[in-house]
Formats: sequence, C-alpha cells, structure tokens
Amino acid sequence: MLRVLIAEDEVALALALRRQLEKSGCEVVGLAADGKQAVELCQATRPDVVLMDVGLPVMDGIRATRTIMQECPTCVLILTAFHGREISVEAEAAGAMGCLAKPTSAPDVLRAAESALARFAEFGVIRAESEDLDAALL
Repeated sequence: MLRVLIAEDEVALALALRRQLEKSGCEVVGLAADGKQAVELCQATRPDVVLMDVGLPVMDGIRATRTIMQECPTCVLILTAFHGREISVEAEAAGAMGCLAKPTSAPDVLRAAESALARFAEFGVIRAESEDLDAALL
C-alpha cells in the first residue's frame, strides 16, 4: 500500500485528492496546509511519496522539498498550476522526482509515483555509494 502525504493549501483540492487516492488503495498519512507543516508531517509519518504544492504559504513547496531531502529524504512530486520548464528545473534541483499539473487525479498520481519511486531508489543507491566513497577517502 502506497503511503502518501498531501501538501496542498487548497482544502477542496486536498480533500478530493485524498478521497481519490484512498479509493485507489493508498493510505493518506496526512494533509499539510503549508510547507513547514509538510516537513514536520514528513518527519513524523515517513510517507512513501509526498505530493507537494509549489505555492504553499509559510514555506513554499520548493524550499520544503529541499528541507525534506536534507532532513528525511523522501520521494517528492511537485503539484503546480504553472507547469513550465522553470518550475521543473527548480523542483528537480531541490530534489523532487517529478511534477504534476493541477488539477490532478489519482490515476495520474499513481502513474507518476511509480516512476518517481523507481528514480528515487536509484538516487538512494547513488547517495549510499557516495557516502561509502567519502568514508573511504577519510
């Protein structure tokens, strides 16, 4: 069962996505209304995937993604109403595994999550190898 954290400040959208994902067999481990709360919930619940709105209050989704990747690396998919190359580049630089255009649906999320989780696993292997190399050089 895929464990998902939804970070979205538009309550109606967050609840609709939660309902769709739960009907698809996912466990929604939390709803965050701002980026700071997303980071805190990610640390507390350790989801498989975080759906992160780019335009969150308090801490925007890019900054929250960067913080998550530093503190508790997790597969993050960015949600944005402004899907363009600039957002994709910023999201990837922060550590996100992909972007989804809003509004999105559970089938779109599940398709994106499958490839994002595979990519995230590959990055995990690379991170571990990098740490091993760093340790060997000391």
